[in-house]
Amino acid sequence: MSLPLGEKVLALLAAFSDRWLGTRLAPRLLARYDARIDELKQELTAIESARAKLGLNTQALVVSTCAALLTTFERSPDGGLMFEPGSEHQDLLQTSINVLVKHDLASIREHARPENTFAYELFPRWSQICDHLAHLSDEIDSADIAAHVRHNIEQIRAATWVDDLPQGE
Repeated sequence: MSLPLGEKVLALLAAFSDRWLGTRLAPRLLARYDARIDELKQELTAIESARAKLGLNTQALVVSTCAALLTTFERSPDGGLMFEPGSEHQDLLQTSINVLVKHDLASIREHARPENTFAYELFPRWSQICDHLAHLSDEIDSADIAAHVRHNIEQIRAATWVDDLPQGE
């Protein structure tokens, strides 16, 4: 970060004044810059904290909504949730992979289909998902988001077949 031209001129004038007039302006100017740097560091810390809270809110909303939507699917004979090629639910499958599989809250199995296509069978780890969401809902500052997440946890637990499923592979 560079100083604006006005600040540079002020610093030069302070240095010349200190040298020729003995005014000691430069140390006061440096102290002012140090104080501003400390203020900026505090602002950065606050921004990072807000970003972390926003990340928790986002993660809780995405995981809870994704899992709640998955409870509406019929399970396969293996106990998973099947996504056939060309399914209208490809976005949900991709989101499930990103938020559940990559965070070890589900596993996935590929099934080869004709014409070099694949079906995917998703095995959510329901109890881990609910535990993870409960933890997130405790960490969230927003009462509305926490209530939404807790509602989705109840919806997941209320699904009649969730407890009967294997907990992933």
